[in-house]
Amino acid sequence: MSAVNLGIAVGNPYLPRHPRRQVDLWDSNPLTACCTTPIGYHPSSYGVYLDALVIFYKITGIDPHTLRAEMDEHRPLFQTSAAHALGISARDARLLAFAARETVQAGMPICRPYAYPTWPCAMLQRPPETDDDDQ
Repeated sequence: MSAVNLGIAVGNPYLPRHPRRQVDLWDSNPLTACCTTPIGYHPSSYGVYLDALVIFYKITGIDPHTLRAEMDEHRPLFQTSAAHALGISARDARLLAFAARETVQAGMPICRPYAYPTWPCAMLQRPPETDDDDQ
């Protein structure tokens, strides 16, 4: 929910076109659907990656945002990173790591900015880091 509330991920996996530069955390490939689980209920590679970042942080206590080889396409190890293997750009990996870090540190999802929360959530403590090409 933090990734959706922060505008990193789409909120509705069934939209025919996703808002620009947002990732889809749900799988929309009809070939991976089965007779009991419809499309949109399986995680996409972005959803799996975000889940892995949260689990990594909870188990190790290491902020996933410090995994620079995952989030910097100019580093030689980026070609061997999990993000690259899943087809996730360095920019998207940084944003997902930001959502993971903020969620774990808050102990709950991050609220949608400037909106009245409808469930328990935490306010964002710091803005996400932006790239020059994001402006």
